Amino acid sequence: MPPCWEANVLNLEFNLKSIDLLKEALDSLDLSYTVRSEGIIQIRASYSSITLNLNKGMATMEERHAPLLNRIRRAYSEKAVEKVAKKKKWIMKKKSNKIQIKKY
Repeated sequence: MPPCWEANVLNLEFNLKSIDLLKEALDSLDLSYTVRSEGIIQIRASYSSITLNLNKGMATMEERHAPLLNRIRRAYSEKAVEKVAKKKKWIMKKKSNKIQIKKY
């Protein structure tokens, strides 16, 4: 008899340099997360979670959460660009899903 419920689990590459920027990105998306043992972050998603292993650079999740992981990646990238822009005193403007930086 086939199972009545099945979950397809994905392991995707997820490399990043700063756990602090990741936390800012998760907060900006209003996502709940728990920092587990060193290098493990568990993000709560509907009826399951996404596990990020920062030491291995891997994300483990159900296939249906792949779009959420992409949103997390974009938010992380945005926070990284924002940090550099502030450090260099550049002006940053957001236009839909693009970021424009001007140096004056």
